[in-house]
Amino acid sequence: MRDGQRLKIFLSFIFVILVSVSAVVYIYSRGKRNAEKDYSEDVMGEEVVSGVPYIVTLPPLAAYEGDVYEYSIRVVDSDTKQEDLTLEYLEGPSWLELKDTVLSGTVPLGSSGTYKIILRVSDGYNTSSQENYILIEERDD
Repeated sequence: MRDGQRLKIFLSFIFVILVSVSAVVYIYSRGKRNAEKDYSEDVMGEEVVSGVPYIVTLPPLAAYEGDVYEYSIRVVDSDTKQEDLTLEYLEGPSWLELKDTVLSGTVPLGSSGTYKIILRVSDGYNTSSQENYILIEERDD
């Protein structure tokens, strides 16, 4: 075989591979674009493809003794209406109370420290939890 023929065979082989890879990428991306949109946005505004409910807000990280602590919770689920989601306050200081989607309470004097809070959201099938810490500081008045 001559060098010219070898070069033609080699270039034909490379061309076939490139066309094959391009076809696979095109089919995959087209299928992904045409798939039914089933997403929500997480706390950073990124798309989350899932049927799992999520808490997408973050609580205030600190409060002072004697102040009212309030955390408005936002939950999303791509396949369940907001009114059908259940939000629970699982762990945290006893002075906090969950009413609808607001976790609030008055921070007692003498309660400075760090507290873990755990919330859970459920759609009846899937659940997710959010674990955070809040810092309660003494007032310097």
